[in-house]
Amino acid sequence: WPFFHRGGPLENELREVLEAYAYYRPDVGYVQGMNYLAAMLLLNMGPWEAFVALANLFHGHHLLSFFAMDLPRMRIRFAVFA
Repeated sequence: WPFFHRGGPLENELREVLEAYAYYRPDVGYVQGMNYLAAMLLLNMGPWEAFVALANLFHGHHLLSFFAMDLPRMRIRFAVFA
């Protein structure tokens, strides 16, 4: 997406949201794939609101287990769809 490429209008905001989340949850940090969720949020809201929404998405165990690399919980989630 050109909005988030180097020099794009939302590049800095995306980086800020992802860095803020990594500082907020150092046990999770940044994991590949978070940028897609954060980018979708930034297309619809400001950086602060996008950070809050991202933090709320990962607050429950459903998505967090994938991004925290919690293999036992990931297997439980996958079993639901198997």
